[in-house]
Amino acid sequence: MSTDNHRSPFVFIHIPKTAGSSFRHHLNGIYGREQVALVYDRNSRLNDLNQAITENKLAISGHISLDILKAAQLNPATNPFLFTFIRKPENQVVSHFLHKMRDRKWKTSNELFPDFAEFLDSPFGNNWQSHFLSGWDKSEWKEHSNEELKEAAKSNLKKFDFYSETESYNKALLILRHKLGWKRFSAEDRNVSNNKRTSEALLFEFESELKSRNKVDQSLYLRAKRNCESEYAKLPLMRKLFK
Repeated sequence: MSTDNHRSPFVFIHIPKTAGSSFRHHLNGIYGREQVALVYDRNSRLNDLNQAITENKLAISGHISLDILKAAQLNPATNPFLFTFIRKPENQVVSHFLHKMRDRKWKTSNELFPDFAEFLDSPFGNNWQSHFLSGWDKSEWKEHSNEELKEAAKSNLKKFDFYSETESYNKALLILRHKLGWKRFSAEDRNVSNNKRTSEALLFEFESELKSRNKVDQSLYLRAKRNCESEYAKLPLMRKLFK
C-alpha cells in the first residue's frame, strides 16, 4: 500500500545477520507480500533486482551488496529510498558463524572453537559489513587497505536515506514510519537464534581477536548509532509518546 510520503521503491540492503529477517516481515505487513521483492539467490541477485525494478515493486529486500546495487538499472529519477542496518561487529560475526553452522554451510564437525577460529580467518570474520557496503566485488576485497575500506564504506553510507545500528531497531522503525508515513505494524522477531550460551562463550573466548579484526566495522557501527540518535532527536515529541 502507498502512503502520502511514499517513495518507490524502498530498498533494504540486508547485510547478513543484522535483524533483516524481522525487518523483512515488517515490509510484508506494510506493503503487502506481493509487493515486496526478495533478492537473495546468490547466483541471480542482479537479474532478480533488475526484474523487481522492471516490475515496479514497492519494496525490495535482499543481500544486495553495493557492487550489485551499482550495476542494477535503478533510476535515481524514481526517487528510491535506501536503508540498511549495521550491527555491533562482534555480535554480527558470531551470529553469522552460528547461522552457517546451523544450515551446514560452514563446518559440520563439533569442534566449535577451532571452527570459529577458521571462520575468523575467512572474509566473514574481517569487516564483512564494511566490505558489503564498499561497492567492491569480492575478488577486489584483499586489494585494499583498511583505511581505503573505511573511506569507501563511509562514502557509500552517505548515499543512504537512512541507516541505523541494529540495536536501535525499534527507534529505527519509528523514524521510518515518520519519514515514509508507514502505518503501525507489530510483528514478532524472526530468525532469532537460540544459541545464547554458545554465543556468549565465543564472544568471551575470542573477544580480543574479534575486535582487532573488525575495527572498520566498529567505526561504521558507531557512525550508524550516531545517525539513528540524531534522527530520533528530530522526531516530534508526540511521535515518540504515541508509538
